[in-house]
Amino acid sequence: MFLDCKHKLLRDSPIQILFVPCPFRKNPILRKAVHLMKYKFYQDLAEDLGEFVARAIMGSASSDELRNAILVPIPLHKSKLKLRGFNQAELLANAISKHANIPVVTTLITRTRATTSQATLSRADRLENMKDAFEVAYIPSDFCHRTKIHNPGIATSLGGASNPIILIDDICTTLSTMKNAAKALQKAGFRVFLGAVIAHD
Repeated sequence: MFLDCKHKLLRDSPIQILFVPCPFRKNPILRKAVHLMKYKFYQDLAEDLGEFVARAIMGSASSDELRNAILVPIPLHKSKLKLRGFNQAELLANAISKHANIPVVTTLITRTRATTSQATLSRADRLENMKDAFEVAYIPSDFCHRTKIHNPGIATSLGGASNPIILIDDICTTLSTMKNAAKALQKAGFRVFLGAVIAHD
């Protein structure tokens, strides 16, 4: 399943397509699995959940849409990463990569400040909470070579449907986290953005 740019969630967003296997609230087993992975630190669940998302991507996207794509997990702030010990989005991205054969780049963006948990906020507060929370950190030299980027700090030569960035997160509600991450990359010159989550709440 996927949502395209006509869906209300993606309006006025840099993200053209969101791959989402299923609604969150209608699947109590999936909801429990996500909760265990994210809050009870059952990291092994990321393998099965990542395969679940990979199937949604491979079943919905064409080979042309995925050509030269990279998976970019939404980063945690260093304080939350230290507390939790792992980034669930990165674990998911690694599992998706294994099943969809799409490389993962974890150094592309960073979270510039510690934000309040989105689960506790209203829609308006979620949007404000994530504003300017990300920045482009580092573009790996091998990625620069593949995409003909001569300045490792800025992506200036991506265009069309080539080299899409697939942003990876666990659950989305307003998509504010992913939208703001995409906007940070957009400022650096990246143009093609897709997203993938376990479910939409």
